[in-house]
Amino acid sequence: MKIIVYCILVLFYLTLAACSGAQNQVEIMMPETLDDVLAIALTRRESIARPTYDRLVQVTEGRTALMIDPFELRRCLRHHVGEEISANDALHDTYILFKALAGAYGAYIYFGGDEVFLPVKSEIIDVINTRKTWTPQALTELFHAKLSQVISDGHFYIGDMSLQANYQFFTYSGRFYGSGNRFMCGVSGLYVRELLLPCLPDFILELNDTFRLSICESGNGLFYTPVVVLRINAEEVGPYELKIIYDDGTTDVVPLRALVPECCGNLDAPPSLNFIDCVPVVSVRWMGNPVGIHTPNVHARLFLEYAYELSKEPVLILDLRCNMGGYGNLPEKWFYNLTGEIISPNRHYLRLTGFDSHWELLYGLDSFMHEAMLPFDDNHSIADTSPDIVTSSNQLIIVLIDRRTVSAAEIMTDLAFSMENTLVIGQNTGGFLLSNVHRIHLRRSNMNIHMGFGLSVFHEDHFQEGIGFAPDIWVTGDALTAALGMLRTHFSEE
Repeated sequence: MKIIVYCILVLFYLTLAACSGAQNQVEIMMPETLDDVLAIALTRRESIARPTYDRLVQVTEGRTALMIDPFELRRCLRHHVGEEISANDALHDTYILFKALAGAYGAYIYFGGDEVFLPVKSEIIDVINTRKTWTPQALTELFHAKLSQVISDGHFYIGDMSLQANYQFFTYSGRFYGSGNRFMCGVSGLYVRELLLPCLPDFILELNDTFRLSICESGNGLFYTPVVVLRINAEEVGPYELKIIYDDGTTDVVPLRALVPECCGNLDAPPSLNFIDCVPVVSVRWMGNPVGIHTPNVHARLFLEYAYELSKEPVLILDLRCNMGGYGNLPEKWFYNLTGEIISPNRHYLRLTGFDSHWELLYGLDSFMHEAMLPFDDNHSIADTSPDIVTSSNQLIIVLIDRRTVSAAEIMTDLAFSMENTLVIGQNTGGFLLSNVHRIHLRRSNMNIHMGFGLSVFHEDHFQEGIGFAPDIWVTGDALTAALGMLRTHFSEE
C-alpha cells in the first residue's frame, strides 16, 4: 500500500536575522510527510543490533550451579506468619537467599556476581547480628534496602516491594525544530548549543538523546521536545529546571514537568476492537496464555482472533497502554496471525539449565521456555531466535505505549521495532524485561521472593531496565487522540 501524505507542516525556515544572525543560514530539515516519518522509523529499525557474543559471555561467565535443593525453596506456611524469628533463623534465610541468587537468579552475573553480592551479604549479616530477634517485616525491609543498591529489576520482588529503580521522565512544553544535532527554538529562532540541569551540573544531556520527535495531541504538527530521564532517590523532590544555552550565548531556564502515568482503570477488562473514524483500534490490558496448562485464557484467544480479522486492513492501531504483561509468547503469535510472518525479537534470551523436573513442576515454565533452546555454556542455554531482520509489511501499524506498558507488552513493542511500516507512539515503556518471574520461599521467615531464572539481553541503546523502549513519536498528552488526529489529517488530504 502506498503511504499518502498525512500532514503538511508549517515551514520553519525562519529568518529572524536580528536574533540569530548567520546561524539561520543552516537549513532546518523536518519530516513533512508520513513517508518521511516512516523513513526515520525504518532507519531506526535497521540500526538496532542484538548484543554480541562477547556481551553474552560478560553476563554469564562465572556462574556457579545451584548449591541447594530446589525443594528447600518450596512454600511451607508457618502457623504464625507475623511472629518474630530468632537471629539464627534470619541468618539461615539470608544464606539460602544468597545461594539462590548465585545459582538461580538470571541477572546475578549481569549485576556483578560474587564481587558485588558477597559484600552485600556481609552487610546484611552484620545488621542481623545486632538483634536477638527479627520480625519478618523488618527482615524484608533489610533485604530490600541492601539489595536495591545493586539490583534494578522490575520483576524482582522482596515481599511486596519491587527492586525496580525509580526513573522519572520530565518534559518541557517548548517546541523546537530541526535535525542532525541542530535544534532551533520555535519562538526565538535561536539554535540550541547546550542543555544543562542546574541542580545536577555534572549530568550530561546529549542533544540528540534529549530532543524527541513529538506530535501534539491534535495530531496535526510535528516538532521536537526535550525529554529528560533521571534516576530519582526516594528522598529527592523537585522542582527541576532545564537550562537552555543558545549559540549566541543567551540562555533560558525553563521548568520541567514530571510525567505522571495515567490511571489504568480495569486491568481485567477483555481485549476490545473498535472502529474509530473507520480505523480499527485493538486494546489489550493483559497477555494471557491461549492454550494454558490448566484453563485456556479466553481473552487471549479473542485477542488472537482480532489479528486474523485485521490481517487485510490497510491501517490499524494497537493500544498497549496500561498493559501489565503476562504470557510472553502471545505477542509473537498475534503478529504471526496478523502478517503470516515470524517477527524477529531484538534480544538474546538466556536461561539457567540444570534445574530438574521437580523445580519446573513447582514453579512453572516461563514463557520463553517454549522456544527452542540451545546450549550456551555449562550453566545456560540460549533461545534459538529467528534471523535478525526487519520484516516487510504493507500494513501501517501504529502501536501505542506508555510508562505502564510492561513485561510481555514490551516484548510486543520490541517486535514492532522489527517491522517496516510501524510507528510506535506515546511515551517510554516501563522497562520490565531484564528477567522473568518465579517465586521462591524463605521458610523460616515465611518470606516470598520473586526473581527470574532467565535473562533478556538487549543492546543498551535499544532498551534499558527501568527506562524501557522509546517511542518513534513522543506524545505528552493522549496517544490515541494524537494517532487518530494524525490519520484524520492524512485522510482529509487524500
